[in-house]
Amino acid sequence: MARIEAMLSTMEKDFYSWTLRFAPAALGTQDPKTCKEFQDSLLRMNAEEVIPSLRTIFLTDNREVLQKVSVPSTIMQTQKDMVVPIFVAQYLHENLDGESSVVIIPVEGHIVMHMLHQIL
Repeated sequence: MARIEAMLSTMEKDFYSWTLRFAPAALGTQDPKTCKEFQDSLLRMNAEEVIPSLRTIFLTDNREVLQKVSVPSTIMQTQKDMVVPIFVAQYLHENLDGESSVVIIPVEGHIVMHMLHQIL
């Protein structure tokens, strides 16, 4: 929880600088063009509006609903995700009521859509 609060505090103090660090970590790449495109998309958002939304996303705990999920589920997780660690996928798998499986995508990052064409 302390790491999340620290990240949110950093965002509130200097959203621009936060995007410089977050883009390569979230994307799992140091490619300047890809990082710049993602950073630009973040900067098009109004920080005063997006930060409260991110605060809600990062601080909401919905673990109590997992036991109510009874449909078959596939949990997709990258092998190294700085936003959602791999143990979260395992926790979901163990706590969903329905049948589930975990698929580890062999890439780094949280927002990996730009790389999926390389591995699919």
